[in-house]
Amino acid sequence: MEIKRFPKSEAAYEAGKKVIPGGVIGTRRPENFVPGAYPLYIKEGKGAHFKDLDGNEYIDYLAGFGPVLLGHAYEAVDNAAIERIRRGFCFDLSQDIQNTLAEKVIEFIPCAERVIFVLSGSDATTAAIRLARAYTGRDKILKSGYSGWHDWCVPIPTGVPAKAREDILPFIYNDIASVETAMEKHKGQVAAIILTPLAHEYNHPLEFPQEGFLQKLRDITKAEGTLLIFDEVRTGFRLARGGAQEYFGVTPDIGVFGKAIGNGYPIGMVTGSNDVMMANQKAYISSTFFYNSFPMTAALAVLKEIEGENVLPHIWRLGEKLQKGMKDLLSKYEIPAEVSGPPPMPFLTFKSDKSDPQKKHQARRRIFFTEVIANGVFLHPFHHWYIIYTHTDEDIEKTLAVMEKAMMKIKAQVP
Repeated sequence: MEIKRFPKSEAAYEAGKKVIPGGVIGTRRPENFVPGAYPLYIKEGKGAHFKDLDGNEYIDYLAGFGPVLLGHAYEAVDNAAIERIRRGFCFDLSQDIQNTLAEKVIEFIPCAERVIFVLSGSDATTAAIRLARAYTGRDKILKSGYSGWHDWCVPIPTGVPAKAREDILPFIYNDIASVETAMEKHKGQVAAIILTPLAHEYNHPLEFPQEGFLQKLRDITKAEGTLLIFDEVRTGFRLARGGAQEYFGVTPDIGVFGKAIGNGYPIGMVTGSNDVMMANQKAYISSTFFYNSFPMTAALAVLKEIEGENVLPHIWRLGEKLQKGMKDLLSKYEIPAEVSGPPPMPFLTFKSDKSDPQKKHQARRRIFFTEVIANGVFLHPFHHWYIIYTHTDEDIEKTLAVMEKAMMKIKAQVP
């Protein structure tokens, strides 16, 4: 008789379907994992671990889809936010914590001379596009990569009028010719080029910029009076203190950040040069909750931890250890899969063979992720992972031991 691992989770899901469309919305839906193998609801977490509703414990490598940089229930951040909450955080006017945080951000980010705080990555990318259009007086946007769920950029356009997207022109990452062609075709009309400087498409290996690619974009935009926007919602405060722009050595006009800066608290930000950011004086960017001070207080605590602790070196070292271990296992068991990404953002994808009608890569993927989740390691099958500051060497070693069991099973069942 099969033991049901998630009776409470499944009951909550059935109850949820009566009050929430589909039970849960967006990326948390069961079909985005391995249906039946993954829990549906989480009860609590601490550090780099969490427990599901049924009490099963996991090493977390998804980090809330990226915001959790330091760890769940990280006391230095939570205590700062709670103290601010107890003094009030939603007022008619701003609180001066925004100035303190902005000053600290400017210390960290190469492109930052001024800062606008918002609540999410999608807010930030949309605000950046509005600033670019206000500053240049142009409408068209060249875009590569995921930039959020708002009308202009949502990857599934159901419910979005075509007119909302007619000035958004996709280009191919690492293909400078596709950019040059679009810029020539729409000469004098392109307000900005926005891209994720490290490509992280869903269910694809992460892709680094080819040598000179980002600098060529910088040169093209300067020559054409077009702004360059780096969407650093995922790379910010992980690749380097100053994000991908520091890591790759190319400074954009606007840098967009979110996720890791708040360690789970709802905050995003747009940073950029003085003249570009001052376009905010004529473009409307505002929301009731943009001015709430507790996420800003949490973000300031995160930046202080990055300054004062061994955060980024620790994350890089553990990511390197995990990636090396995965590569060694793939070689040992001759599994056709690829390890990608920088060490703080590792991923494993199973290689498909177009000549294989049996779709063996799908079977290998299903076996692998079913096995690792059953043994207490939470990895996403289609979305890259994250190393958290509170991960330990023991976490990495246990993860690799679990992965080895999974690869042994793959070798036996899908040779």
